[in-house]
Amino acid sequence: LCRLARRGRMRTGAQPGLLLVATREIRWMLRDRLAIFLVIGVPLIAFAVLGWTFSNAVIRDLGVSVVDADHTPTSVDLVQAIAAAPGVRLTLRPDDLHDAMRAIRSGRAMAAVYIPAGLARDIAAGRRPQVEVFYNTQYFTPGNVAARGLQSAIQAAVQAMLDAKGVKPTPAV
Repeated sequence: LCRLARRGRMRTGAQPGLLLVATREIRWMLRDRLAIFLVIGVPLIAFAVLGWTFSNAVIRDLGVSVVDADHTPTSVDLVQAIAAAPGVRLTLRPDDLHDAMRAIRSGRAMAAVYIPAGLARDIAAGRRPQVEVFYNTQYFTPGNVAARGLQSAIQAAVQAMLDAKGVKPTPAV
């Protein structure tokens, strides 16, 4: 065996090395079109999808449903303030909270606002009304954006209503 190897008659395997491995892989990819697609096509498609996903800098038009249990001109003003809030769009006006929750679960709305009965009475008495905001926490970022926009719009509208009536709000206990 040693004599055959010295004379060069025995064939040895390919020499290991980075260049040999790279050329072997390139030859294999040139023969296999699926490999070329996996190495070049899939990353390009993933880059395009991620670029399209994050192309909007601001989240807009998140659907909101408003349940108005008060039905007074004061609550209509509050609904108009909610509709003007940035990032949200008033999509539904259900009659009860159950329908609003169903809209959130089905994806037709990202958040719901419940305006309780007695809103005008509370504002006239100088009390801050308990307007509730419900939002879908399953979609963390859009839900928080909708909740933040709604809460600030509601606080600003209620404060403007209190100021317009000339009523000082009673401190919360």
